[in-house]
Amino acid sequence: MLHMRNHELAVHATGQSVYTKAPNYTGTVGDYTERIINTPLLSSPLRPYQEELDLCPQDTEAMMNAFVEQGFFVSHLGKGQYASKVFKLLGLKALDAPTLDPDSMDQFTMFNYFSMRQTLTSAGRTVNSSSHKVPEYWGDYETMTLGHLTLPVVEFDGYGGGASNDPPMPNGSVGFNHAMDPNKICLVGHALLELERNDWLNDTKLNRWELNTWQKSTRKAWLEELWHPYKLVDGTPAWPAIEVDWAAHFRKGDMWEDMLEQQLAFNNVGVHRVKTSNKAFGGESLPFVLGFNDPFSKFEVRPGFAKYGTDMYFTHDGMPALIVTPSGEEIAKGDKDWQYWKFVWRSCLVAIVTLQDHLHMAHYRVANVLASVTRGALPPNHVLRRLLTVFTFGTIGVNYKSFFALQDTRGVLSRALPFVDFNAVNDAVVGTMPGIRDLVDTFVNESIFNTMPDLIKAAPFFADGKLLFKEQSSLVAGYVDIFRSQLCDPETDKITDAHTQGFLHLFQKWLETSAYEPMASTATCAELTEQLSAYWFMVTSWHRHVGQIGDFAIDPDLIGLSWQEGEPFPRPMQAFQWSSIAAATAAPRPKLMEDYSHVFKGIDRQEDVASLWAKFHTNLTEVTATITARNKKRTTENWRSDPRQVESSLCV
Repeated sequence: MLHMRNHELAVHATGQSVYTKAPNYTGTVGDYTERIINTPLLSSPLRPYQEELDLCPQDTEAMMNAFVEQGFFVSHLGKGQYASKVFKLLGLKALDAPTLDPDSMDQFTMFNYFSMRQTLTSAGRTVNSSSHKVPEYWGDYETMTLGHLTLPVVEFDGYGGGASNDPPMPNGSVGFNHAMDPNKICLVGHALLELERNDWLNDTKLNRWELNTWQKSTRKAWLEELWHPYKLVDGTPAWPAIEVDWAAHFRKGDMWEDMLEQQLAFNNVGVHRVKTSNKAFGGESLPFVLGFNDPFSKFEVRPGFAKYGTDMYFTHDGMPALIVTPSGEEIAKGDKDWQYWKFVWRSCLVAIVTLQDHLHMAHYRVANVLASVTRGALPPNHVLRRLLTVFTFGTIGVNYKSFFALQDTRGVLSRALPFVDFNAVNDAVVGTMPGIRDLVDTFVNESIFNTMPDLIKAAPFFADGKLLFKEQSSLVAGYVDIFRSQLCDPETDKITDAHTQGFLHLFQKWLETSAYEPMASTATCAELTEQLSAYWFMVTSWHRHVGQIGDFAIDPDLIGLSWQEGEPFPRPMQAFQWSSIAAATAAPRPKLMEDYSHVFKGIDRQEDVASLWAKFHTNLTEVTATITARNKKRTTENWRSDPRQVESSLCV
């Protein structure tokens, strides 16, 4: 049977944890399969999100308010009797930190900065494949729910996504380590959210660039001073590595060249959203469109903010030619408002990709379900558990943290965005997500790939991603072949292993509960290979493609998550809030090119698996060489499918 820990009964009633360390399993059909099929999603209660917050001490908010007041005190003085002590407390450089201006930062934003800096500089570090541990535990676990989402709050396999890289250990009546340090949960995930929301758009004395005491040559230089001086514990820069300096390439004075939008749409983060068009304007056909008016222009925004939306139409060579605004007005290239509406389009592009493709698709739709079901349904020595340990490392911890910052209506993402009803926007995002097969069939089916326009086929996401997908799917296929006799009937190829069946059944339950599309039919080892290949690609190359945002968040003139009507930039506070989201992705995490052979220690045919992985590495070296050669010919480099840059799991 599958062993569980029931939080309400096991902890509060008996004071004992009943997680199970299960080094062996029988693989037989019986109690296990019967339980998986005939019980609810999880045996442990689904704890409402607010109950998770309510576990914090009652004085947490008062402590945090005092902490913030100290921050404001230091902001005004910048030096003096208490400054060095407070800077040290916050993990900042004594007397050498930027002067935080309370006229541009409210309490929420101020504390968000302080807590982020302290976490990165005192605990952030590079993590590599040696942090992957051989799994020891499996079973049910505590979860929390918010809307349609359900996330685990404990991590069996170590590395909860916080500062520590130590594996979880049984901890008396408390059980396994929480997915995040409890102190950080209560400060960042509870007290911080209770602070008043301020937009400060219509106040002539607050949140205005001309009043900012950190006057620099550019708004970008202002943000760089906030982030660039700081390093992680191991000396790694605390800001994510920059792939493309967009301003250096395409900004001339106050103007952005149109090649910028061409590159964003066809060489970078937007290409998977480009659609064909029959639009004609001014006697010219515009065969490509990348738009956000439907459905985002319908959402109400808070007072002072501009509405979301814009559809941009492109020529045959991918150059922007026309923008349709949320009100339906057509703005042609050369119009006096062309630069403003290009900024709006760029901002909508990155914001919606971040919310829909990155957060909901990669983090919640794919990685969260994959990690949760892996730990719930597969024993530690099961061959699929070992493979999926590589695919799901760090996922539970990073997703747990994201809940507070990026899904709570009081979190930093909701504050940085302009929407009145953030929950309605999230619902629309989930309801309009494409299917996973729709995204990966381009790489699987050569005929589908060949039907795409040449401009799209040449895009790095498709051209380079196709190379990486081929090697990832070959590894998965080879791995399943090694253990095919354990998993499937040799004649029919139908899955016969009880734990694999339970894994797939529980997977469908999670998808149904979360209101996501169901998984395609997976009854054979061949179909299992297809599904695992698709999911691994989504948490690796896809996640890198849609989730690398440091280039965008460091320059307010390039992109903002919200802005006032007519202003082609966000206000200082909103610009900083956007940058703080990107700062959380700074610490390097294990890459595809690293060695994971130790994860498979002790399983049958371990040597065969090691040989398979060695061949995979050799092939990845060739992928890197091809991408390197291609980048030398590109207008802007794109390394988002390079195995040296792509993480092996969604862990950041």
